Amino acid sequence: MGAREGATGLTAGRVRYFGPHRVHRVTNRGVEPAVSVHVYTPRLTVMHTYRVEGRVLVRIGTERAGVDW
Repeated sequence: MGAREGATGLTAGRVRYFGPHRVHRVTNRGVEPAVSVHVYTPRLTVMHTYRVEGRVLVRIGTERAGVDW
């Protein structure tokens, strides 16, 4: 199965849960500053970055906890 895009609008105080097989991008479309808090369990040891090519995710980077952040 290829990558699928979707959008969910969240208002202040809303929580969005999802599992480990979801790639997400956060965008503030408002004019006021916004804060997004991400909490992961188990803790992250690596974080991958991707770009979308058609319907395929292509990994473009990897960051390591304690080294890169």
